[in-house]
Amino acid sequence: MFILNNLLNLNILKYLNIFNSSINIFKFLILIVVIILVIICYIYYSLSWAIIAKKLNYKYYWIAWIPIVNFFLKPILAKKNWLWGFIILIPIIIHCSFSNFFENLIFLIFYLIVIITIIVLDIIWTGKIYKRRNYASELALLKIAIIIPFTSFFGFIVDLVIISKVAWKDKDEKDNSNKKQKSLDEVDLELRKKIKNDINKNY
Repeated sequence: MFILNNLLNLNILKYLNIFNSSINIFKFLILIVVIILVIICYIYYSLSWAIIAKKLNYKYYWIAWIPIVNFFLKPILAKKNWLWGFIILIPIIIHCSFSNFFENLIFLIFYLIVIITIIVLDIIWTGKIYKRRNYASELALLKIAIIIPFTSFFGFIVDLVIISKVAWKDKDEKDNSNKKQKSLDEVDLELRKKIKNDINKNY
């Protein structure tokens, strides 16, 4: 009986070790997939912003590829002072310098104000850049979905799609004005026809 119990325990331990090994392998595979996806997204995002910067005639468009340095690209493309890029470094400095800053209420409020300011400025700068590329600046408001927990993934995908469209698809301002003029002419023609029909009915 004692030997049988020992054998059972050994078998259970054996299966537990196999199970734990399988879980570790699965976690490792997930980590690899996540790293690959992050690299792909970074390449895609950097390439899109580099193309946007190049099409807006900014000669240092390659800084879109450099981590941290690319923080200064958006204010530059939005025709703002490049020094605004330093505001994005404040949360990073806080995290690296003060590990227990969440325990200090004043510090926490300051941190939240900085984060909100960065989000607002990012939306404003992105809107101005979209406008320079002849796209609606209101498209930048969709970035708000990224900071909402339940819509963050959807917002991130939408943001990538919009950025790629702004980067690769040129939109001519003259074409937009011509389309608007054409639509106005069509409305005017319809109104003329309606007035003419009303006059004919009365007579």
